[in-house]
Amino acid sequence: MAIRFPALALVALGLAGCLTGCARGIAGTPVPGAPGVAAPMSASKELGDFSTIDPCRMVDVPGLPANLRAEPEPAESLDYCALQVNSGGTNIQLDVGALIYDQDDSDEIGPQSLPSGLALYTGKLQDTSCTAYLKFSETIEMTSVAYANDGDGTSDLCTTAATVARNVSGVLAKGPVPHRGFPDNSFAKIDPCTLVDPATLTPLGLNSADKKVYPARHECDWDSGGGSDLSIYLTFIVGPPPVAQANVSTEEPISGRNSVEFSTTDDSAAECWIDTGGVAFGAQQNLVEIAEVYVSDTNVSADTACQLGTTLATAVWPKLPTTS
Repeated sequence: MAIRFPALALVALGLAGCLTGCARGIAGTPVPGAPGVAAPMSASKELGDFSTIDPCRMVDVPGLPANLRAEPEPAESLDYCALQVNSGGTNIQLDVGALIYDQDDSDEIGPQSLPSGLALYTGKLQDTSCTAYLKFSETIEMTSVAYANDGDGTSDLCTTAATVARNVSGVLAKGPVPHRGFPDNSFAKIDPCTLVDPATLTPLGLNSADKKVYPARHECDWDSGGGSDLSIYLTFIVGPPPVAQANVSTEEPISGRNSVEFSTTDDSAAECWIDTGGVAFGAQQNLVEIAEVYVSDTNVSADTACQLGTTLATAVWPKLPTTS
């Protein structure tokens, strides 16, 4: 079982974004409404149903610059398209297309007004990632996140993230926005926040006010803050059918659904992932939708983190649609 971190949560927390001290404006940026510059683009009007957007069809791979050789990776998300990009010999992992609610842009480079009517902001390099943001007229952003891959250098990350974001902007300007079709028993049709009630959160040390939501409604996060530093995420993703790996993860039924549990502990926190599979994902072979509970806590053991995760999964799994 591969270690996955909730990508939407990382972007929303700014872990793939900009450090303090970024420049605020770009000289010569076109002014919206000027000749040749479109009016600001509305996400609600132009994107349609956020939960069914097909992010990989929003990238015009042949239209990318010649120095960027991009290939789609097997799907791992309902929200973003995973690309493997070679930039002048440097391998870069890029996730593009996820929607988040507007972040504080005071520490980002921008805005650069694009012909599509979108505003492009770019964060500075943080550790081994960099994020570019396409901002709509509402408080919604589409992200392009570049990660250093296999220990390669990071000098091209921000340029690559921004270049792919501009490419997506061009696709959106041409329209119509591509969407996927999902069966009735798809996880994609469910808002995970609606599956967790206050009675479930209270024993975990959380409450409804701790909730963070996302426009496409495929992930719901609860963060306690304060002294406990407990985070619990319920997210719908894509991957191979969950199967335990010897000496790495365990498999057992939770509320009648086969579930795979994996945990780890480092110097900062104990973490636990619990997955259960759903229906097949599109026409891609050996991929299914996955409901995943993720728990991170700085003050408990990995076993305790998994106990918390199991409590949430026990309450949520019976509410998920069956695969038949």
